[in-house]
Amino acid sequence: RNQAKPATNSRALHDRDGRLRWLNPAAERMLGRPLDSFLALDAAAQWAVAERTPIDRERLVRTIASGRPIVVDGALSLDGRSTPITVDVRPFTADDAAGEGAVGGCAGAALIIIDRSSEAQRDLGVQEARAGQ
Repeated sequence: RNQAKPATNSRALHDRDGRLRWLNPAAERMLGRPLDSFLALDAAAQWAVAERTPIDRERLVRTIASGRPIVVDGALSLDGRSTPITVDVRPFTADDAAGEGAVGGCAGAALIIIDRSSEAQRDLGVQEARAGQ
């Protein structure tokens, strides 16, 4: 019997300008780079690392400003390889965030990135993302 194990979801935190501030180890593996290599870049350069993503920086910034979560399906293309993913974007406000940089209005967004490479992962990821809305 073939039972798929749920994959560990990649997670990222972005500030209200769309700049990446944190990645979990699964996201580092998916992106093929450690967090430090992203933190050394400005927001525009961070977004230029991937050839294609289901959500661009401008849409992320608009979503953060609106305060309304979205779920986007698409592909992440890096180094000539493409991975189908679902991105669950959950804006948070300054009241939700603790620490520096959380000033007035929405402070940023948490992104949950689900690798849908296999049929089982795709079904699980879409269900999880949509259940969270």
